[in-house]
Amino acid sequence: MPHPSTQAIFDAIITWLENGRSLSDDVRRYADTVLGGHDADILREVLSPEHPDFETFAEFLLFPDAPLLYELDGILHPGENVSMHAQASGPALSHFPNTFPDEEINRLTTLLEQAAPPCLLHMPEGAPIQFDIPDYIWRDTVRRLHLDVALSEQVRLCIARLHPSQTATGIRCSIKAAHLRFESAFESLLLAFLEHYPSGDPAYTPTLAFWLHFLSSLPKNIVFQPQQGGSSAEADRAGSTDREADPWHHLHKRHQRLNKALRQSQEFTERLQRYSMDLIMMQGAQAPFVHEDDAREQIRIMERVSLAVFGRPAGFDEDMREADYGTVDPADMTDVMRTLSLLDR
Repeated sequence: MPHPSTQAIFDAIITWLENGRSLSDDVRRYADTVLGGHDADILREVLSPEHPDFETFAEFLLFPDAPLLYELDGILHPGENVSMHAQASGPALSHFPNTFPDEEINRLTTLLEQAAPPCLLHMPEGAPIQFDIPDYIWRDTVRRLHLDVALSEQVRLCIARLHPSQTATGIRCSIKAAHLRFESAFESLLLAFLEHYPSGDPAYTPTLAFWLHFLSSLPKNIVFQPQQGGSSAEADRAGSTDREADPWHHLHKRHQRLNKALRQSQEFTERLQRYSMDLIMMQGAQAPFVHEDDAREQIRIMERVSLAVFGRPAGFDEDMREADYGTVDPADMTDVMRTLSLLDR
């Protein structure tokens, strides 16, 4: 039996194609970097099927954007963006379509291969550029819609209960794009974030992106027991055997590494103001590979998430076995030796 939303999703994709693609900043950067420019003549030549970069550029233009993903999410999750009161009196979430089986994804792909119209690339000046879409591109494009990713009823209910319509749609799309393992510990960590992290935070979107990336990097044997009012004393005294299964410990290590890299970058900048680059390189120092502003923002995000989810700071550990006193500058040893020689007199 065909999925009830297949035709609606097909119509939404066709409308998205007919509206055309714009010369966005991402498209312009790609064209300038890979194609040698974003002039109309260059792009018209690239979008001819005989050009060697046609397939790659056409696939890049057809990469699903946020408006399309949001519209498809509204088709798959109708009625979920309602208030808590309406949710209590309305139908259960499980009655709504949630995911596509593989046979429906194949059916949608076949429909697009057979009936998809040409696409338009709108230019800032002049007529748009029309190009035909090769059939083989649709298989990867449909997979990028994340129609096969199912969110659990508990996660969907939590999102619908705590977030307004537009925010809830963006959260669901972000979670689907992350392709998380929805096992007990990972789902509990996701729910803990959704429940406890303040949705009114202006940095909610980048914080959610960080949290999803962090969850995808955790090992499979992770263990998480949500604590009321913070972590328990037993968790604080956990031994090294249990630490690899403790998600807070992984967040703490990431926080420490980034904090150390930021400190070393600041020390290198200070040394660069005192000595020439040649002298610093002769001392064996290496330039840090960290963007300081991004590092500070990531550290702030980790600290806020750690307090919200685990009830404890990300940068604090009562049983830290490793102390870092910064980078020793060999050039400063001259001043130290001079001071010591004066004390001996």
